[in-house]
Amino acid sequence: VLGGADWEVDQISVLTARVTDAGATAVCGTQALRWERSGLFAAGMAGGVCAADLLVIATGHRPATAAEWGIGGMRCGGVISGTVATHLLASKVLPGRRPIVLGDSRLARRVSAELLRAGAHEVIRVAPGPLADAVAASGITLMDAVPLSVQGRPRIEALEGMTSSGGVVTL
Repeated sequence: VLGGADWEVDQISVLTARVTDAGATAVCGTQALRWERSGLFAAGMAGGVCAADLLVIATGHRPATAAEWGIGGMRCGGVISGTVATHLLASKVLPGRRPIVLGDSRLARRVSAELLRAGAHEVIRVAPGPLADAVAASGITLMDAVPLSVQGRPRIEALEGMTSSGGVVTL
């Protein structure tokens, strides 16, 4: 996603338009594997061989990882970024039936709504303090908490968090 977690910011839209107007092609959600004179060999959403005269890798901005959130606990599967969730949902893959979405960004709100549309039974959105959309949509529960740890193997079974009042909750 051009702009990473901030793809909706006006400045990103202006820069994206300048790049594409200049003739560049943005290939998102794709891992560059090998660059040769004949082009780029890649794997991912636009995998295969892409003919190109020039390659620019712009890793840019991305959502915070579990480690950057300060979430401890087991390294179980199931912790993914919002941009990865967006790619999975666009490919008709539901990342979970009862997902927990961390944060109060536009991306977190968008992913929460898309998860419900894709078939999630419920979505819990966790962020410290009052959330921007304090009245949640049907199927979305808002939780005032900072995530502390995840438990479970091989997938997440619970998330432990601390509320603004200092209480510990287990989701």
